[in-house]
Amino acid sequence: VKPAIARCVAHFFRQGVEEEGGKVTIVKQGRIAYPKVAPRTAAFRVVAHLTVEQPGQAPAKVPVTIHLIALGHGRGEAALMTMGIGNGVPAADLRALVKLMAVRLAAAKL
Repeated sequence: VKPAIARCVAHFFRQGVEEEGGKVTIVKQGRIAYPKVAPRTAAFRVVAHLTVEQPGQAPAKVPVTIHLIALGHGRGEAALMTMGIGNGVPAADLRALVKLMAVRLAAAKL
């Protein structure tokens, strides 16, 4: 998994929001440190501000965080992408989901 994947996720997120008439500002994007739960583990984060406008009201900026965790074991690969308001999915919940995914990927014996 190449670091450019964070830029790609940011691009498609922005494109999707703008197609619906919204506005997105990408604050940061890139690789993040993450515990190695599988032989190949890579983690990325995209932080953005989504501008929400309603008629008759001032625009509001909503922080959005996207996490992408990619795992590889043998010939198998899997990824988990989450998106949430503010800091996104809590770190403990993200770790629990990724650990479960790693166990199941290893059990598949691909």
